[in-house]
Amino acid sequence: VSIYSENYADADYSLPLAAICSRFAEFNTIFLHGSFVDYQGSAVVFTGYSGVGKTTQARLWNEYLNAEPVNGDKVFLRVINGEVFAFGSPWKGSSEYCLNKKAPLKGVVVLRQSKENAIKKLNTLECIELFMPHVFLPHWDEDNLLKAIDTFNIILEKTPVWLLECRPDEDAVKLTKETIFNTKD
Repeated sequence: VSIYSENYADADYSLPLAAICSRFAEFNTIFLHGSFVDYQGSAVVFTGYSGVGKTTQARLWNEYLNAEPVNGDKVFLRVINGEVFAFGSPWKGSSEYCLNKKAPLKGVVVLRQSKENAIKKLNTLECIELFMPHVFLPHWDEDNLLKAIDTFNIILEKTPVWLLECRPDEDAVKLTKETIFNTKD
């Protein structure tokens, strides 16, 4: 995803985000288009294309699991001492969720709308195909681009990533929670 996509055509977003993407890469941090909920002290991040249901999933997790929506549009992922954390950002897009909060990352969920709920863990190549397009990479800055890609690789080594094909309903929330947290209710 280019920092200059149609979603960020306005210069008010483009220039600050470009600077942030470059600078934060130096601190093992990547920026992605996604929503972040805090569920019992752990971060679950939903990503996907605009309109796929990232903010809807955050709202559903709040409604059915009392998870706290932290951000509904843009999230920072940072590796600190070998552990991956999700951070809220000041950019909330059209969502109402925008908290200055962090939590250890339990998993990333790539969303795809479907008539049936199904979830599967992605391998590395699938992550590159389905998750990486939602990461803002500083293509204009070769050194920091390589740092951001290294950070992305560390995140993939330490964090499971799933594809959730789903309806916007309670069953999708239950299936995702059971999968990520390895529980049955």
